[in-house]
Amino acid sequence: MRYPAFTGDEPCTQFNPDMYYPNPTEANEREYKAVRALCRECPMQVECLEWAVHHERYGNWGGCTMREIETIRIQRRIRLTDASFSLYAYQQREAS
Repeated sequence: MRYPAFTGDEPCTQFNPDMYYPNPTEANEREYKAVRALCRECPMQVECLEWAVHHERYGNWGGCTMREIETIRIQRRIRLTDASFSLYAYQQREAS
């Protein structure tokens, strides 16, 4: 599976990426609703969610929280491996 071919015009690119990687102890329902509303308008929502289901350990993707994404994984019997590419992990390595 390839990383979604984002064009840069998607709604999520217009906002602070921290919005998609909330601190679990500080995240609130209003923030989740805002992310979901943006994702509903995005033509890449399905590809984004599928990417996350197969590769991401952190963040909100495709209009779903990590808890919702994990539920999808369980239902589909998908396991992430250490070799799974994570955009979040890559960004964290690059920032340090």
